[in-house]
Amino acid sequence: MGEGAKARLLADRQQTIYLAGHRGMTGLGKDIATSNLVTAIAEIVGFEGEFVHNTSKPDGTSRKLLDINRLKNLGWALNISLRGYNFPISIPGEYWYDAYFGYRCMSWGWGSWADRWGSVDWDIRDYRSFLADAESRCHFNRGGEDLTEMLKVQMAGKIDSWAIRWCYAHYSHNAFCLYPVISKVLNIGHDASGTHGRKSSRFFVNLDTDDQRDQFRFPETYAVDESIQQAFFAFNRLNPPKQAKYLAKRLDGRKVRP
Repeated sequence: MGEGAKARLLADRQQTIYLAGHRGMTGLGKDIATSNLVTAIAEIVGFEGEFVHNTSKPDGTSRKLLDINRLKNLGWALNISLRGYNFPISIPGEYWYDAYFGYRCMSWGWGSWADRWGSVDWDIRDYRSFLADAESRCHFNRGGEDLTEMLKVQMAGKIDSWAIRWCYAHYSHNAFCLYPVISKVLNIGHDASGTHGRKSSRFFVNLDTDDQRDQFRFPETYAVDESIQQAFFAFNRLNPPKQAKYLAKRLDGRKVRP
């Protein structure tokens, strides 16, 4: 690789795009010197040897970087967000990774990137067409049957939730949320001390107690594991419409049975 000073683009073979009927791959809009890339990989895999540059070989082009601004203007982005909380669901024993992808995101221990946040249509201008399309609603509800119900409450002005609109943005951008197999955070707000909360142990999880671990196994492809998805969906179909309707009626000032 010569002296290792030449910069090369960052690309992902799993990030496939379809544009004007053609299938292709795009970069991330960033590059890195090959020597820095090799050093970063060595740190991740724990390699402690020495790298020797063969300066007798040509360096090649000084820089290779794709300009993805036109794609960004069309609304494209690498669509991932992160969470530190995992629902109390059963993960198959043969599942090897420490994290998994899901269709739904939540606001408990979450994180993302500024360009993803900035791409969200917070007014949800396509709401009417979405609501009229049963297939779209079904697609959105892969993350839980409560999602469309909560979006209805949001759009009716009964609540002001960025979280449900963030979920809708994931759906509209075909995005995934990366979940830990073992939760890193716990929501302690289900003790009935909050204004709109009721006491519940439904979301209680055991936290990851290994605070010395710094190596994790992440999925190699952007795909949802079907067995985990079934457990995920089952958990989020327990009384969710009732919860949304309860909240809507409560904010309307009407008395309802808890």
